[in-house]
Amino acid sequence: MKKLVILLTVVILFSSCVTKPQEIDESLNPAELFQLAQAASESKNYDTAINYYEVFIRNYSDDIQRLVEAEYEIAFITYKQGDKNRAKNLFTSLLKRYEGDGSQVLPAWPMVLSQKLLKK
Repeated sequence: MKKLVILLTVVILFSSCVTKPQEIDESLNPAELFQLAQAASESKNYDTAINYYEVFIRNYSDDIQRLVEAEYEIAFITYKQGDKNRAKNLFTSLLKRYEGDGSQVLPAWPMVLSQKLLKK
């Protein structure tokens, strides 16, 4: 009986720690999405941060400058989470944006930081 109580206690504790994916207001503007994503990332709530960036990419894909910033942030969070292979693919994909037409309008910092992280 004592083992059953301990087992149930452990199950309850673990189930209470499981976080539900946060629903994100799709009507947030780009600045709000980035601000909330940064706050989530600083709190190590990486999945929520990625969700904010993905909403930005989905809703504001025509904002190419911020798009590469969001893609970089997703790649960097993935890197921080330890998924080096996926992060490498994301950084490599991001760098391809700097090879095409219109790349001169893109901010340089995502390219520079992506290159540095790929060298690690």
